[in-house]
Order: sequence, then structure tokens, then C-alpha cells
Amino acid sequence: MYLGISLDKNLNYKAHVQNKTETIKRTAKPLRHLMTTKWGISTAQGRYVHDNILMKTLTYGAGIWGQKVLKNQTLKMKLEAAQNSITRRITGGHEHTQHIVLTTMAGVDDVTYHINKESINSYIHLKAEGNWWTDPFHEKKSASNALEGDEITLNKPKNS
Repeated sequence: MYLGISLDKNLNYKAHVQNKTETIKRTAKPLRHLMTTKWGISTAQGRYVHDNILMKTLTYGAGIWGQKVLKNQTLKMKLEAAQNSITRRITGGHEHTQHIVLTTMAGVDDVTYHINKESINSYIHLKAEGNWWTDPFHEKKSASNALEGDEITLNKPKNS
């Protein structure tokens, strides 16, 4: 673990996704009793908890790991399942309700949207600072090429 991101030797971030989804499940468990359709916190309050606590926990560091994880269907489904555990409570949705239906009914953005947004924000920040290249030979590429799946690396610090 480095700065809250679980790393493994293959950099596939499987351990990180597993860690974050377990954290969401532990966090969401006590919230289940507060998010019921008959009593408890309102839908607006449920969205607030979703957006400002759970999504920030689930997508922390997504600018680093997000694009690689979204290419792996199994890991993407784990992230969606973690989000579903909350949106199901907000909406009172059935266990087999599709992910897109739950997020639409809850009025929240899909977890993949949050991850893509974080990735793009990281790209813009790094590009503005001059710390972005997409291949080992330091050739500059356009933003559209970089976001289509090129490997992302950071510039080495300049000698002082």
C-alpha cells in the first residue's frame, strides 16, 4: 500500500479494487438501517452520503488506477456492485435491478463516470505541469491518444 493505493507486482490494481469494495461494504452496512424506503434519511441525504463519502472513498486515486481497471470487466463489475449496494438502499430497488437503472433512479452518476472524471482531471493537471508523456521515449502525444489507453508515466525530476 502506498498513499492509500494498493499496489501489486503486475500493477493490475485488483488488490486495490478488492480493498476499496470491502471498505464500502463495511461503511455501507450501518447505513443500511438509516436508508430505508419507509423511514430514515431522505433520498437527498442518501445521495449526499453516496456522492461525498462513498464515491470519494471508492474512487480515491482513480487518476492513477482508473483507466487500467475500467478495461478489466471483472474489476469494473466489482466497483459497480459496490455502488449498487448504496443505490439499492437509496431507491429501495430489488436485488436484481440493473446497475444503470439503480443509478438513474437514485439520481447519482455511475462509478465509471467518476473514475473517468478523475482520470481526465489528473491528465489535465499533469499536462499543465509538464509532467506527462505516454511512452518511454518521451514523445509528446495528443490528449485523445493518451486517454485511449497508452501507458501513462511521469517525467523524472529534473536535476537541480
